[in-house]
Amino acid sequence: MNERGFFTIVGLCLLLVAAIFIKGIHEFEANYARGITNFQAEHELQNLADSYLIEASKNLPALEQGQPYNIFNTAATSDKFKNLKIEVWAQKQHIKKFIRTYSSGSKYTDNDSGELPQNSTIIVSVASCDSPFIAGKMYRRAFAYILEDDPATIHFLNSL
Repeated sequence: MNERGFFTIVGLCLLLVAAIFIKGIHEFEANYARGITNFQAEHELQNLADSYLIEASKNLPALEQGQPYNIFNTAATSDKFKNLKIEVWAQKQHIKKFIRTYSSGSKYTDNDSGELPQNSTIIVSVASCDSPFIAGKMYRRAFAYILEDDPATIHFLNSL
């Protein structure tokens, strides 16, 4: 029986398995690097949305009740982002506080706090750019409101 041929085939199979493992590790690292790059781009877009919201809130024009107004709209240039666009919208609105109480499980009830509605300005900032990895755009936004009683304080809402 010719054992050299058998061990040659086994050796080639082991080399093939090793090559597949090496290629798999390479692809895994490439996917990981793409994910990190995408996370960094999303994080920077979120920072842009937040910072433009803060800048726009410092110079709010006189707004009419209930009418949305585009405060800021620019197609900014950036070395990192292609077709970067930032928009900030504001609208005067009445808001009313409520208290959310959680009970067992995921059930909740909304209870009126009893306070009167307050005049406020709601601000929405959106930063968008072309996505480097998929066809389409990446968006990040920031929401906040400013009470007329306390115009120096910006109340950010959940931006996730």
